[in-house]
Amino acid sequence: MKKTLAALLAAVLISACGKPAPAASQTAEATAAPEVSTDTATAVSEEKTELHTVDMPATGISLTLPQDIHSLKGFLLSPSDIGEKEVGSGVVFGLLQYLARTHEEMNEFQNLLQEANSLDTVDEAAQEKLNSFYVPALPVFAVIGVNNGRTYDDVAADLLGNVIDVYGTPSEIGEKNGYRYYHLGLNFDNPEIKATLDSFQPDLRQEYLDLSSDIKAHPEYFELKQPKSAVSYPDPGTKISFTAQDLDGNPIRSDELFAKSDYTMVSIWRTWCEPCRKEFPEIMKLAQDFKDRGLAVVTYCGNASDEATIEEAKEIIGEYNFSANLAASDEFNKVLPWKVTPITYFVDREGKVASSPFLGANVKKCREIAEALVSGTNPEAPSVTDISEDEGKVKTYSVHVNDQNGDAVKGAVVSFCTDTNCNIAETDEAGIASFTGPSYPYHIQFIQVPDEYSYDSEFAAVMDDDEATLTITIEKK
Repeated sequence: MKKTLAALLAAVLISACGKPAPAASQTAEATAAPEVSTDTATAVSEEKTELHTVDMPATGISLTLPQDIHSLKGFLLSPSDIGEKEVGSGVVFGLLQYLARTHEEMNEFQNLLQEANSLDTVDEAAQEKLNSFYVPALPVFAVIGVNNGRTYDDVAADLLGNVIDVYGTPSEIGEKNGYRYYHLGLNFDNPEIKATLDSFQPDLRQEYLDLSSDIKAHPEYFELKQPKSAVSYPDPGTKISFTAQDLDGNPIRSDELFAKSDYTMVSIWRTWCEPCRKEFPEIMKLAQDFKDRGLAVVTYCGNASDEATIEEAKEIIGEYNFSANLAASDEFNKVLPWKVTPITYFVDREGKVASSPFLGANVKKCREIAEALVSGTNPEAPSVTDISEDEGKVKTYSVHVNDQNGDAVKGAVVSFCTDTNCNIAETDEAGIASFTGPSYPYHIQFIQVPDEYSYDSEFAAVMDDDEATLTITIEKK
């Protein structure tokens, strides 16, 4: 109960002040945001006015807000720098949300949260207050960037899926490095958007409308950059070569491995990765269906580098009859890089990467690519995953990364994965990595941390769909 209640603190506020308490080293736990007292809020508002810049490197934009965030009556949530939702799609997306809560309401929420965390049980009325605190929130802007000469209309259906009518008519911001960027306002005729906006207090409603309208009217507030990927994946056509061992210790050469079939699907997994393990039965069915059509399936266990883990991997994968099951290899990691699991590559007989890789457990996508390859057609670039109706409403998820001294860690890259899709975010000055997506359980992993920090490479956490914030502590060297 205590963990669940503490986790009800949703995205960390970039306009709040204070320093969070340190968590236990290498653990993930739900943690309350810094308390914003009335005195602190007043003192902050009296400081010299400074404009705030919101950086979204994965999306490729920076936004300089038209006013000091400390002067706001409400709050801005940590930006959702989503970037590419699938590798190679050439579509990036980011947004910034406004929370329609006053500083007094924030203080009341903090006090209620602290009281709830000290109790073994909480009455229904108090729990409902905690659950609903972050409900009155709407984006002040959303930005889509599209490359390869495409427009918003070319990608909107795939990107937004069944929530496309949430957004209004897009307005073009500009072009940079081959990307054409669009500002998306909200469609205030949408019943759900209208109901949420009507729930705002009148002064906060006006503040939100003024802020979002100002940003939409001034594209010069945006600075366009090159979207930054956390991992540099090889382009299709790149020839690769490596040596490795299978899980039984037999030597494997990539040229010999790939020469056995017209195409090889390489499924990268780790022993503790639940989405990986869940998709194996479907992957085995795919392997059987395409066996006589020139496609083989090979698995690579990225954490199988010691005897105990290798034995565990063999036990997990032993019931399946894949063409080969590889253990961890530094050479493999260099030519087929990965950080998040599962991730899937396709390689041709000559050892050339045959299509862009994609993240997440999605055997349907595997079948589409496999069918295109064996049929002699080029697979389409991965499209952005639709948001299906059964995944629930969109909400913001945040991970706060501290060191052992309680100081925020900037520049740590974190992945948020469902059973079918992965999102990547980098921690900002406050140590916050966040993204906005469907309400769903997310598997949390580190992709990388700054050089002066270290973390357990086997670390993983699960953020349930009723949780929205985790605090993770890593070690400063």
